[in-house]
Amino acid sequence: EVLNMVPTGLEEMDKIMGGGLVKGSKTLLIAEETRMKQKILLAFIKQGLVDGNSAMYSTSKRPFEQIIGDLLMDVEALKNIVIIDLYKDLYTESHVSELVEEEHQIIIPLSKILFQRSVVKTITSQPRDMSKIVVIDVYDDFSRYYNTKEIFELLQKQIEGLKRWNCTSVIVLDPHSHLIIREGVEDVKKHFDNVLILSGEERDASVLMEKLYHGTPSKNFIRLHL
Repeated sequence: EVLNMVPTGLEEMDKIMGGGLVKGSKTLLIAEETRMKQKILLAFIKQGLVDGNSAMYSTSKRPFEQIIGDLLMDVEALKNIVIIDLYKDLYTESHVSELVEEEHQIIIPLSKILFQRSVVKTITSQPRDMSKIVVIDVYDDFSRYYNTKEIFELLQKQIEGLKRWNCTSVIVLDPHSHLIIREGVEDVKKHFDNVLILSGEERDASVLMEKLYHGTPSKNFIRLHL
């Protein structure tokens, strides 16, 4: 039913997927770091905010200011978003050693404990019956600095936690990440309801819908253009 679907914000994907992602489902997006990947993530977040959902975006890939600028939304529309920012500590000179809370932003170092604490705090601060959009794009960096078995266990616990809170979530992994290479891509995939694989050139990419919770459509391959 349409009411049980969460649109991705990209018309070409939603049309083939029967309206989007099933509410509460867990999606693995396998994608290299490209503008198309960011377009998909931001479209999902923006559509969620427009529809009145809360949104949490945890990222080590992009600066907070750029994300807010690219969303192109007014202040009222942004009231329900929180960005858990690992980028600032990893890729700027503004290093932090503990959690720093600012408006719409939680800045943390690459700490498993602070990451978990920030995710739980952000999600549980919203009413349980409020629809929640979650995007997590940090595991590539975690698996560079931590033992991949530890990070795989963290990922599995994260998925279970998001399920309990009925979050519609997208977790991103690079196909060449240590986590996928060392733990095995098939072992990672099996923990997700949906598996989408982004490939192709920067301006002309394609998405393979390898697995969907409500059944893979007859046309499971689409082209996207910036």
